[in-house]
Amino acid sequence: MVNALYEIPLFKTGNKDYWTNLQVVSVNPETFHVQINSEAYPHRILTFNDEDFENTRGPIVIDLKPLNLEKYYGETELPTEFELPREILTERAEARRLFLLAKGAFWIDHSVDPPRYFYISCGELRIKQGDKEVTVNKINKIEGKNVVKVEALELGHPCLELRGPVARAFEAEKKDHDRWFPKLVFRGHSLLDGLDYFELIGVPDKGRWAKVERYFHDFGTGDKIFNGRLTGYPKAAARILGASIEVES
Repeated sequence: MVNALYEIPLFKTGNKDYWTNLQVVSVNPETFHVQINSEAYPHRILTFNDEDFENTRGPIVIDLKPLNLEKYYGETELPTEFELPREILTERAEARRLFLLAKGAFWIDHSVDPPRYFYISCGELRIKQGDKEVTVNKINKIEGKNVVKVEALELGHPCLELRGPVARAFEAEKKDHDRWFPKLVFRGHSLLDGLDYFELIGVPDKGRWAKVERYFHDFGTGDKIFNGRLTGYPKAAARILGASIEVES
């Protein structure tokens, strides 16, 4: 979409307080034109890319001589250059940055400043706010609320409560991802039998579970570390399930 960014006054028409102007128009987020009336003079256009000025300092001076203005407006003295306010390009750069942040984000929290962006991919939730970001792979329950650990965001508190739509979307994505990409995560080393025990993250279909169930032992709920169904034979279980073996930090 083309929209005007700036006007360059050339001269007043007659005795009226009306200026004939050149226009600086946005062609796309990275490009702008300096032009006379584009319909009347389609070839009198200068094209610039924002990146041409990104590493420059001082005034942004644009040469107007290639437009050959005197050919069309020879009756008065015309400018041969003009200074483009740098804040125009600064605002465009910020708009591009915000567009890239929003692209791919499934939720944006505008109630905080700067806004908080949420992205879901490969069973993980990435949260970005300002120049800080954190990636989490699970939801914790604290005081009955869905929260994630976000120390890296430096919010002044270690956890962030997820809004309902965010929590539901993350849980659905993680469930689907774990189904297709199961993994065995280290839970602890047993002092009784000397085995390292792993928890299965993901729910295999009935056929695969029937083949691997014999490698798992149900520890019940009486121990904080050894609880639920765990396997002391991760390589055998992983081979059948097509799972990865991971040690949580």
